[in-house]
Amino acid sequence: MAQILSQSQQQRLSPQQYLVASMIESSFDDLEKRVNEELEKNLALEEDHGEERLSPEETSDPNATDSQETSDDEYDDTETEPELQPTEDPEIVMLPDDDLLPNDPYVNRSPDDEDAKTPISASDTTFREELKRQLALQDLSDDDHFLCDYLVDSLEDDGYLRQSLYTLADDLEFNFHRDTTAEHLQDLLSNEIQTLEPTGIGARDLRECLLLQVRELKAKPATTLAEQILDTQFKAFSQRHFEAICEALDVTTAQLQEAIRVIASLNPKPGGMASTADVSEIKQRQITPDFTVRDEDGQLVVSLNEGHVPNVRISADYQTMLHRIQANPSKSIDHRQGQTMIRDGISQAKAFIQALRQRRQTLLAVMKVIVTMQKEFFLSGEKEQLRPLTLRDVAERSGYDISTVSRVARSKYVETDFGVYSLKELFSSTAGSDSDQSQAAVNSALQTLVEHEDKQHPLSDDALARALQTQGFNVARRTVAKYRELLGINKASLRRQL
Repeated sequence: MAQILSQSQQQRLSPQQYLVASMIESSFDDLEKRVNEELEKNLALEEDHGEERLSPEETSDPNATDSQETSDDEYDDTETEPELQPTEDPEIVMLPDDDLLPNDPYVNRSPDDEDAKTPISASDTTFREELKRQLALQDLSDDDHFLCDYLVDSLEDDGYLRQSLYTLADDLEFNFHRDTTAEHLQDLLSNEIQTLEPTGIGARDLRECLLLQVRELKAKPATTLAEQILDTQFKAFSQRHFEAICEALDVTTAQLQEAIRVIASLNPKPGGMASTADVSEIKQRQITPDFTVRDEDGQLVVSLNEGHVPNVRISADYQTMLHRIQANPSKSIDHRQGQTMIRDGISQAKAFIQALRQRRQTLLAVMKVIVTMQKEFFLSGEKEQLRPLTLRDVAERSGYDISTVSRVARSKYVETDFGVYSLKELFSSTAGSDSDQSQAAVNSALQTLVEHEDKQHPLSDDALARALQTQGFNVARRTVAKYRELLGINKASLRRQL
């Protein structure tokens, strides 16, 4: 048998890089829990109750990093950090997290604070809990129970699972060290999650959601026909081609009407949300933003919110113990073991503190670049002002790797003077190869036009393109059609109302 020698390159994260990456993706609620767990586990780490925070003036330096300073004599930075390219806009400054407005409704407060009660949707807080209660009654292995809970947590507010199972499998391996496959997650989704109440939960799209529900109904001619329509004629049904459905299934108009009544009785949002607008509004009430950007007389001020994440430092007692052991060397086994234990604890504490500092520096540096490059949007609040912006643009400007920027962008939120936004909303490609306008800006203008059109005579794609051009957006009819479909807006004939 012939032997073949081959070489391949694989990029693997070091333990320290892995620690920083996982911290970047953590919300500050999760980070607070993680820090407290580390404080309990590692006696070489202690909470620093005497932290001194920088004033806003001191953090206006574009090279400013972490406002939780730790003296150099407490530990040595052994990890090198990426060299940042500071932004050139002097009107954007970074503030420490305690400079958030005291009356800010999004700032985390103590559970004992009576003024800290924020209205939260009952449906959003209970439907996942109810699903997990049902799962607790299932005969599952510990590993499958964890995976099912993870799938439930991955459901969106309307009850749908829109993330790819391959993406979820990768996330489980990277963040939770769970080795699973998309196929196994599909099996759990079909046989466990989608069997829970309310029926339709865990569907990937509207068609699957309605099919799950109609199959649970009592068998009648109308329900059987409804299932056939959803299974084989869903596109025609969604486009209101009723004559074509009657011809394809060889049914009468009266039979079709009965089936449509069955479909209309089904719940398109089993998670309990009534509409996309409701989901957006509830999310804004519930999400605690990671960043705050304020316009102070034309100067954009960026601050990082870390809630109640404790400041930590190397334990002074542990350092004293290490100095004593080093000053009184001994060859006894107990002495060497004690010295090794103390050194390991201090080393792990240093790595943990360094990771916290790198998380803070990374988040602030990336956010500052985003604010610089989307300055017009943060000053006006108009999505039409969003510039084309990609992960690569921010990576090149900040000095961080694209994967690092991606971790920040996909999991963080920012509060502005105009509302709360996911950082993902601030990234957008150009609206065409010859355009300097962002797709997000065109989408916003397009949605506004459709919302205010004459419902009896809705605008065609040609008319929408002409209207956008009068607003300064250089887009063709085919581009309008593409963006309209991406936004889930029907074509003019299907938007017409009597």
